[in-house]
Amino acid sequence: MSLVLYKKLRALKVNVKLVNGALDIKGPKGVITPEILTEIKENKLSLVQLIGEFADQKTMHSSIPLADISENYPLSSAQFRLWMLSQFDEGNIAYNDIDVFVFEGTLDFNVLKRSFAALVERHESLRTVFRNNEQEEIRQFILSPSEIGFEPVSIDLRTHSDREKEVKKLIQADLTRPFNLAAGPLLQTRLYQVADHKWIFTYVIHHIINDSWSMQILMKELFVLYNSYLYNTNNPINPLRIQYKDYAVWQQNQKKETSWAVHKSYWLSQLQGPLPVLALLPDKSRPLIKTYNGGQVSFQVANQTLRSLAAFCQTEGGTLFMGLLATLNALLYRYTNQTDIILGSPIAGREHVDLEDQIGVYSNTLTLRTQFSGNDSFKDLFKKVKSTTVGAYEHQAYQFDELVNDLQPVRDMSRSALFDVMIVLQNAETTTTPGNTTSGLSALSISRYNEGEHTKSKFDLTFSFAEQNGELGMNVEYNSDLFYRSTAERIGAHFISFLNASLAHPDTPVQQLNYLTSDEQNYLLKVFDNTNATYPKEKTITELFEEQVTKTPQQIALVYQDVTLSYFSLNQKVNQFAHYLRKVHQIKANDLVAVKLDRSEWMVIAMLATLKSGGAYVPLDVDYPAERIAYVLDDSKSKLLIDAEELDKFKTTANTYSHLNPEPINKPDDRAYVIYTSGTTGQPKGAIIGHRQVVRLFKTEPCMFDFNQQDVWTMFHSYSFDFSVWEMYGALLYGGKLVIVPGIVARDAQAFLKLLSSEGVTVLNQTPSSFYNIIKEEEGAADFKSKLRYVIFGGEALSPAKLRSWFKKYPSAQLINMYGITETTVHVTYQEIGMRQIE
Repeated sequence: MSLVLYKKLRALKVNVKLVNGALDIKGPKGVITPEILTEIKENKLSLVQLIGEFADQKTMHSSIPLADISENYPLSSAQFRLWMLSQFDEGNIAYNDIDVFVFEGTLDFNVLKRSFAALVERHESLRTVFRNNEQEEIRQFILSPSEIGFEPVSIDLRTHSDREKEVKKLIQADLTRPFNLAAGPLLQTRLYQVADHKWIFTYVIHHIINDSWSMQILMKELFVLYNSYLYNTNNPINPLRIQYKDYAVWQQNQKKETSWAVHKSYWLSQLQGPLPVLALLPDKSRPLIKTYNGGQVSFQVANQTLRSLAAFCQTEGGTLFMGLLATLNALLYRYTNQTDIILGSPIAGREHVDLEDQIGVYSNTLTLRTQFSGNDSFKDLFKKVKSTTVGAYEHQAYQFDELVNDLQPVRDMSRSALFDVMIVLQNAETTTTPGNTTSGLSALSISRYNEGEHTKSKFDLTFSFAEQNGELGMNVEYNSDLFYRSTAERIGAHFISFLNASLAHPDTPVQQLNYLTSDEQNYLLKVFDNTNATYPKEKTITELFEEQVTKTPQQIALVYQDVTLSYFSLNQKVNQFAHYLRKVHQIKANDLVAVKLDRSEWMVIAMLATLKSGGAYVPLDVDYPAERIAYVLDDSKSKLLIDAEELDKFKTTANTYSHLNPEPINKPDDRAYVIYTSGTTGQPKGAIIGHRQVVRLFKTEPCMFDFNQQDVWTMFHSYSFDFSVWEMYGALLYGGKLVIVPGIVARDAQAFLKLLSSEGVTVLNQTPSSFYNIIKEEEGAADFKSKLRYVIFGGEALSPAKLRSWFKKYPSAQLINMYGITETTVHVTYQEIGMRQIE
């Protein structure tokens, strides 16, 4: 509506301009009627936006001179950038612009062809190609209509068995068909007849001769001409005073003007210093070379939200676009914690009267840099965005392509120059179906074709908004080589949630505003954070172990080199040692017992015996420095140290102690073990873990794993590292077999790989760095036979992409990434790793 109103005011000789960001309207006496004044008030924000894009008031009404006749002409700045990008196959296809319509009724194809011929005759840009001249400079050449060879194509699909599927396939082929910029034509049209009185009309045009405004002009003029020729009336379209070549020559001459230097100085000042790169975490690894594959998801902003946003923007003296831009900046801050963000936004670039009805690439891109703080309220952020946007509008004459050339940023071939996220607010006029705005087409109804899936994305993310009929639509276009559709859907939902929160609490710091949807909040609070877990709360580790012994007494429980112990035999040795600890050392509930033993079956026996005696064990790696061992013993106030000497004392009298289970004296809240971490102060710090925490870790229902007595586990890690807790009890509380890995084998990837194969290990727990070595070793091990059901990661950050070869070779082994700290009992997070994460 704003563009229609603007043209109406200008026709009435009403001068409309911006003064300090506010509308200044002056016209002849009596022209501005109460009705027109009401219309201006109702469209104030849109008019401010539109006039802002036409910021250079002096040149807005000036004339662009005609260029001297020549064999060829220079490219505009935008054309040159697009030509450069199109030298790559991906870039060429990415800048194919498409629109698709449904025609229903009576269509005269010959009249349509004649209408297109008139369009091609009228607009030189539609018959322009890009070639080198004799000096090997890239130039634009304007061909005659016969030389360009443009011809609409009609294809009859009425007899096709699956017309809908075929049309979608053909439209996709149209979109991805590369143009030859040197040969042309750079416009192609297809008319697919799917029924006697129904057609799907598609046209694809290269962005180097087109922008979104041009697409509206093309369709509007096409149907005006069609209507004229159909009814044998005179062509009502006024001749063009200038052509695109005149604009291109004029633009190059503008660089000599003083105002050009002023614009340049502004932009270089805005973008001085290190330029931020948005650290938005993608779902997939970023390709080394930028790709353009994409998808699109759509949303509708509630009418009440739109009204609230419009009211807020008006109160703050800004525009709807500024409110949307502030919201997007704040949301991206919440995702990345970055407070210096650059976003791109296209503008029409038609600040001259002569350009309103031109077809060509006139649009420019504004580089909007906003620097703020998480402590800023939404209202504060809006003011900063407003200042940035007004300044950008005032200096929009300086082309984005010139800016990139002047800045010479460090080029990252995987990203766009200066920014990776775009925001667009389209005027209602640019989103209207041309057929609905063109009168006299009673024999043919026109609507947009909305059955196809958008498959290209020039940026990582593009947020497009369109206000029409009092509603605000939002599309989130995403690069599908970086993000999944579900992620784009979540981002769009977050935008709307954050917008509502910002409008409800405009004075609240943006770092405190909620952006989660109600479903996500419910999941986090009632599902993910559900503390009412079902597990045997009144049982201890030793009780669960003894229950397992009763269930599977003859099942192999433990293997170390040539030693094999059944659950029954293991339990007997543990019981004897526990009785020894109680009788000889008077160990009782919650007493701490340090254990410093080499890897062997006795290491596990000693820890279990400590638990059965009532105590809690403090594991000490034999390779620890003497100073660390002394510190832990002193800090823990351990009542006893079980080392090789103490173990020998027990062995000499072991047969004198009972094989029966000791009388249990522990409660679930009693201590089970104390593991010393590195500590943040430089001194080791003991983390005390009780029986209840370990029981909950393994026995919470429903369990995320299906561990069973057929499983074979390795105890790979040092028992002073809490990953060993998961390994040891994961095997023994489910009736599995625990293979204690000798130290020399644990340090040798080749030897460890052989052990995995020979023992038939089914559950493997590894830090990512250790497993990367296994992957590398496996590549050259022809005799490796994997029986792995689970590979569980923990202890450090995982790079899923490094698991690609393993995942493809052993798809039946589930890859699970877990994380936790010692104080939270080994693991607190869980994520299954599949191709989605690996990509």
